[in-house]
Amino acid sequence: WRINAWSEIAAMAGLSHGMNLWRVDTRRIEREIGRHPWVRSVQVRREFPHRVVIQVEERTAKGILVLGKLYYIDADGNVFLEMKEGEKTDLPLLSGLSRQDLEYHSTPNKIQSALLLSDQLSQRSLPVSEIQFTKAGLVLYLASYPVVLHLGWDEWREKLAKLDRIWTEWKGKETHLASMNLTYHNQVVLRLRKVTHG
Repeated sequence: WRINAWSEIAAMAGLSHGMNLWRVDTRRIEREIGRHPWVRSVQVRREFPHRVVIQVEERTAKGILVLGKLYYIDADGNVFLEMKEGEKTDLPLLSGLSRQDLEYHSTPNKIQSALLLSDQLSQRSLPVSEIQFTKAGLVLYLASYPVVLHLGWDEWREKLAKLDRIWTEWKGKETHLASMNLTYHNQVVLRLRKVTHG
């Protein structure tokens, strides 16, 4: 939990032992707790005669947005908190977006798609270190191999299927690959890494 246990939630709610249940303002408590950046949703209800039930869903950080400073992004594609200096994470970096891009209604959906794509690659033991947004689409940098994937904007299933076939063919020789362009319908363009002999 990024929220420091239930003592912090109780403090935000302004609750104390022995309070009159009729004096508990559930909407005010929801507003107060909902202001915490790590809270995704909160529901508060009275349970007579002596109990207040607070249900909190915490945000899950899925990526780090590079925008001058670093910001956490949740699974819904929302930017919700600046990353503190010194904090360490193995979450993928998202670059190439501007503050103006964040004002468009479509941007959270694009971020969400990019993060889902990153998850699918991680399931293939191909974790992503950076997701770059370009005019031509998404460019992904793998963490475990020095390979750059150009994936465009759509048809993820077909492109991942092509990636699986190519990756199988190059098994054991992955370090020879510099980049893989999967944006074309009928072909995959590979760029090989220059090998120096010395």
